[in-house]
Amino acid sequence: MFYQSGIYEGLHSLGQYLRDGLTLVFAEHELAAQIMGGGPLAQAVFSADSF
Repeated sequence: MFYQSGIYEGLHSLGQYLRDGLTLVFAEHELAAQIMGGGPLAQAVFSADSF
């Protein structure tokens, strides 16, 4: 298996960038959603009620 230095750090950074961006977009459009995840993962949870 090949490993390049910084790969996991880069994936975690991109995941945080995605979660931050989704949070801003949903807030801008006043959508009741919570962005969850850690590292490179992201998931949006929508609700009829505010979080």
